[in-house]
Amino acid sequence: MKTLKASEARNNFSELVSEAQFGGEPVVILRRGKKVAVLMGYDTFLSCQRGNGIVRDAAEIEYRLDQIAEEIDQAAPGWDATTDIRKMRDTRWSS
Repeated sequence: MKTLKASEARNNFSELVSEAQFGGEPVVILRRGKKVAVLMGYDTFLSCQRGNGIVRDAAEIEYRLDQIAEEIDQAAPGWDATTDIRKMRDTRWSS
């Protein structure tokens, strides 16, 4: 899944909307390194709404993993758990 900083998304908004409209994959928007929004085509959105329970559960799991990683980072300085967990999650979920 494509991920962009909010400033990059703003600078390329028209192009991103066109990509989303014609079936491109959703784009995750980051602000200060945190996932804050998703840009997706309307048809994709409707599909997500139909399968809302599954999408909501996956989003909840991802959110909780990020929270756990942040807690580990605070408790164990020197270990970047956030980066490690996100890499592991992204690798696992993309296959």
